[in-house]
Amino acid sequence: MRRADGGGVPRPVLHAQELPAVVPSPEPDSVTYWKQAGQGRLVITRCPECEAFVWIPRPFCPVHMHAATEWVEVSGRGVVYSYTQVERGDGPFAESAPYTLAYVELVEGPRVMTNIVGTPGEQLRVGQEVEVVFHAAADGMAVPRFAVTRPPSRSDDTQASEIATQCDDLVF
Repeated sequence: MRRADGGGVPRPVLHAQELPAVVPSPEPDSVTYWKQAGQGRLVITRCPECEAFVWIPRPFCPVHMHAATEWVEVSGRGVVYSYTQVERGDGPFAESAPYTLAYVELVEGPRVMTNIVGTPGEQLRVGQEVEVVFHAAADGMAVPRFAVTRPPSRSDDTQASEIATQCDDLVF
């Protein structure tokens, strides 16, 4: 398996966690994703022809319908693109609320839906840097989640304020 950034070491898979690690039921197109996560590696499919990352995993490139993709290990680093704090969880998450559900934009480009762990939602900011952590699930698999790599800075608050101002000017 190749790495998008040229190399790296798997991250540890954590067994103690603040959210349940629900056992995934992998589809044929995502088995490799879940198995690699269990080994502390974040992988994403990429088109070998145009090199576009393809998320969610599928066996073809949606850009130009090339009939094959390859699995590539990515850095696991990104920024918070959007988030919400869930106040009432459901099912196995009922006892875990409040928790944060987010879109993280990976440095390689794709946006993934995930949980942010280790930082309360009220301390999180759009644009904040995060890094993947893996929470152990059953059957040797793990759930990739993200943790903040540094506290929010004044520039993060300024960026979030500018984005909010731009959104206020939109007419629907």
